[in-house]
Amino acid sequence: MHFKVKTIDGRKYLYLIKNEWKNGKVVQAMQKYIGTPDQVYELIKAGKPNHVASYPFGKPAALIKAAEEVGLIESINQHGSSLFHVGKLNSSFPVLR
Repeated sequence: MHFKVKTIDGRKYLYLIKNEWKNGKVVQAMQKYIGTPDQVYELIKAGKPNHVASYPFGKPAALIKAAEEVGLIESINQHGSSLFHVGKLNSSFPVLR
């Protein structure tokens, strides 16, 4: 990966670029806008910690992580037993672990 500065209408914009080899050629696989050089400088100058969450398996992993962080599974296990007696669900429905 590398950074690239693009000039559009006389203004500079910073992008993160990821290239990959496909069929013997280098192609751009990802382009992510980072900000203007001034915005990036201000972030660095401020010295504030920036936290980025990265999940290698995409949305399902992010949803599982969010459920863990808010205690969703524990809450369902604690309060959800009455839900399993409604309609087609019954008490033999597996409890999430």
